Amino acid sequence: MLIRSQFGKSTSVRRSAPVRQTSMLMASCPKQQDAVLLDFMNERREEILGKRKDKQFIWQTCTGPRRIEECRIFHCRRGDVDREVSLDGPEAVEGKTRICCVIKVGDELNGHPGLLHGGFSAAIIDDFTGLATWIEKDAQDLGKDVKIFTAHLDLSYRRPLRSNSEYLVEVCVDRLERGKKVFLNAAIYDDSDHACVKGRALYIIKA
Repeated sequence: MLIRSQFGKSTSVRRSAPVRQTSMLMASCPKQQDAVLLDFMNERREEILGKRKDKQFIWQTCTGPRRIEECRIFHCRRGDVDREVSLDGPEAVEGKTRICCVIKVGDELNGHPGLLHGGFSAAIIDDFTGLATWIEKDAQDLGKDVKIFTAHLDLSYRRPLRSNSEYLVEVCVDRLERGKKVFLNAAIYDDSDHACVKGRALYIIKA
């Protein structure tokens, strides 16, 4: 099964995900790379959220009927990266992480009638670039007890996102600098493979 990609080659899904929203974003493709459905991420997230006394914005406040109704996260092999700079930066190494997230969204997160709020799109990209950074720090063996923070988020809104729709969020780690600066590319695609929102992010890893 295929997850379409803007940053690299299309990616096939190792196990068929029995979820309604994947049907429009995936198709058969016999010669593509594997992706792994991260079921454990949902379990781990529920465990962490259950210990909180406040509410996490994306996975509690924005999740439920008519909000984020379904979500599946895949850890994908990296393809080519749309890199603006070379790896000649200070202590720069190539990133290892790429995730693809299929989400179904209702109509309680709108700005204009029938269209999702731009702030919600930004929050989605911020949250998933954070997840990719967390996976990257493990892949680069940067420590288990570190914390990650958004330092910069730059977005380009290309098409409106309609409510009651399904989207593919893709995040790829471009590079790691000095063992603490993580640069990422991100995009939100509709079911016609249009890049509706594109973004670049910088995360800081702090011990």
